[in-house]
Amino acid sequence: MAGTQQQLTDTLTAVIAAFNTNVVEFVLPYLDPNVNVFELKPPQKQHTGSADSVAFMRGSFKDHPNFALRGQPAITLANGGARATIDGKATWIDDHNPAGETLKFHFECAFNPNQPNNGYWQFTSVQAVPA
Repeated sequence: MAGTQQQLTDTLTAVIAAFNTNVVEFVLPYLDPNVNVFELKPPQKQHTGSADSVAFMRGSFKDHPNFALRGQPAITLANGGARATIDGKATWIDDHNPAGETLKFHFECAFNPNQPNNGYWQFTSVQAVPA
């Protein structure tokens, strides 16, 4: 069984909604156990694994971040639908930046047939930089 672009699009919508609640437990099901989450600000420190990534997100959620897509992201399926990338732009708003900032993001995902509750896709790498 392979993943589809529509499943991944639906998962992206769901994970953004979960992220915007600022509750880590809502985001966790969408993260691969070995996920790499990169900090936005240079030098873009890498947080590896769900425990380290969750600790980083808990700290970030204190600033009440909100992530909103700008246009349609580019989704590329690879390895027969087993892996995918999502590239696009988003607006990032938080307590320190209420006017918002445009980001370029790059997400890597893996299809997981054992995760039907999250659209079968999990994020393996999450990275964004100012656009």
